[in-house]
Amino acid sequence: MTRAGSGRTGAASDSAGPAGLASTTARLVEACASARTGAVPFSAFEASFRHGDISRKVRSRLDWSLLERLVRDGGAAIRVRREASPAWAAAHTAYSVWYTDDSGTFADFHHPAAAPIPFHRITRHFGALPSASRATVRSMAAFFEARRGAVLPVTEIVTLELGEGRVVVLDGNHRLAAVFLKRGNRPAPLPVMFVEYRVTAPLSADLLPDLSHHRPTAAPTGAGTDGARPGGGEEAASA
Repeated sequence: MTRAGSGRTGAASDSAGPAGLASTTARLVEACASARTGAVPFSAFEASFRHGDISRKVRSRLDWSLLERLVRDGGAAIRVRREASPAWAAAHTAYSVWYTDDSGTFADFHHPAAAPIPFHRITRHFGALPSASRATVRSMAAFFEARRGAVLPVTEIVTLELGEGRVVVLDGNHRLAAVFLKRGNRPAPLPVMFVEYRVTAPLSADLLPDLSHHRPTAAPTGAGTDGARPGGGEEAASA
């Protein structure tokens, strides 16, 4: 397993599993959400994305205890919503927990020149990813492409709000890469339906070490806002 940044490597690292479809457990989490606000109880979110089976775990180095305290005290929230990938991509700049250095080489999270790869540039950086990650992304892209039709395939992502339309992807990095990767005449982003679990919380490296790689911004600070080797974020290049 190649480690870098804070992700994982391999198909099983994505919470939707190798096929890229929404998991039954996470669909139950979505069902627990408030019909009015989309708010998800922390206990339901944790049960699926922390304690679920290996294919449904957020493996970013998220401080779950801190997040639980923040949600309990009203300083953070988890909301779920659905949006088609083209509209979602137009409204967001999403960052992976994969890194390159200033030469474009895949880099460890701790490298002094490490910069997170944004998904709108995944095609440019695709060759730098570990071979296992590239194979997983290609497999998922082929899966989504084969299921293009009137009904969009559904897949889950977990994000952390950075503000100004920016997010860090805590889980679903391979799936996002598959959706955004440009290949031949294939549209990018590929049309899928995202079930997005968005964490909104005060931005601190105590909550997620990857935040040290992102510039400060007027980001959401609480529940009232709508808006290689292990390093900080995910445990390897496989999230």
